[in-house]
Amino acid sequence: LATAQASDQSLRFIYESFGKSSDGRVLNKAERQALVSHEFVRDADGVLYCVDVPRLRSRIQKRLQLKVVLPESQRKHVITSVHEGPLNGHPGIVRTFDKLVHYVWWPSMLSDIVAYVTACAGCQQAKGQQKKVPSQPVQLAKRPWGQLGIDVVGPLPTTDSQNVYIVTVMDHFTRYAEAWAVEEMNAASIADEFIKRIVCRYGLPEVLISDRGLVFVSELARSVYAALRITRHRTTAWHPQSNGVIERFHKTLKTMLKTINL
Repeated sequence: LATAQASDQSLRFIYESFGKSSDGRVLNKAERQALVSHEFVRDADGVLYCVDVPRLRSRIQKRLQLKVVLPESQRKHVITSVHEGPLNGHPGIVRTFDKLVHYVWWPSMLSDIVAYVTACAGCQQAKGQQKKVPSQPVQLAKRPWGQLGIDVVGPLPTTDSQNVYIVTVMDHFTRYAEAWAVEEMNAASIADEFIKRIVCRYGLPEVLISDRGLVFVSELARSVYAALRITRHRTTAWHPQSNGVIERFHKTLKTMLKTINL
């Protein structure tokens, strides 16, 4: 690593700042900014690290943490590992940058991440174009776990455990979501799992929002709502935006599953 760093032309200005091998070259604006905003050090093995230098006017207290200065030969591999790793699910530009910036640094780091993520074939296939829509009035939750959205995703490809569907529940107050896989979609199993996984852990909600699926409007479901004194709100037919919070979570969930299986 130390050899790759020392031979990297994009890092030459850093080694010149140590007072060695300087050829009198005039630094460009980006190089001068990098030297002002970072302090560079080398360990006993010659590996180059940097530390962010907090600005005097900044109110954000930065934690002093050594970050490895990556040579050009290793940058693409590191971005690929963070963006396309099996447990990462192809995060966007901001999340990919946030995952990397605490541990590594190199000149034009953000620009390289933007170029990589926007050109990612998996993201292009799975995510598509995001459309902007105007905000719509909704009923506001008044406390955590007081107003929930519930839905079922599937059928999906059968897993090794013979699960085909995913039940999702989202708290409208905190936007915290939970999901679990089930073998079949029926009112009895979903009601049982909802009570064990949600009610027994977080308490009874006042409002439960669902679509007009059979599992949510059956006689059994109505009996569960009545017994637990939960107000049921059903979305408008063929209008998933009525439960838009959980539907948006479904988009993220499906995108992550699709990118992992590409």
